[in-house]
Amino acid sequence: MSRYLMLTLASALSLAGWTARPTPAAARVANHFSLVLEHSAQGWRARCDTGCRWAEVSFSCGGCEVRLTSLGMTAVSTPEEVPGTFAFTLTDSGSGWAAKSLRGAGWITLSYWCPQVACRARIDETGVLGLTPNRLPGAGVR
Repeated sequence: MSRYLMLTLASALSLAGWTARPTPAAARVANHFSLVLEHSAQGWRARCDTGCRWAEVSFSCGGCEVRLTSLGMTAVSTPEEVPGTFAFTLTDSGSGWAAKSLRGAGWITLSYWCPQVACRARIDETGVLGLTPNRLPGAGVR
């Protein structure tokens, strides 16, 4: 009986070594979306091309932080009633903006620098592309 128990225990331990390990957080699930974001001293504005339930949204505020999702744009302090397929926060960084993905994007953070008062950029699940004319290099994806 003890030999059977030892054999069972040895088998269980050897199988434990073959157990699949959890995937790292780097394997993010990205949902396809594409939008043009505009940021100025007056606030935020976005036009969605694909992946949103809205065509255009805006939020008037100076230097505020907003949440942009597939369902719309709200202040970060407003609770999210229904989660959208993608979501990220947007923050004014003084000479551009920064975004932090909450879900649905292949990136974790984005930053965009532009020398003009008003900035325009295309954002999708893979990153950011500058649209502001004569913009100096400064977009970043992490």
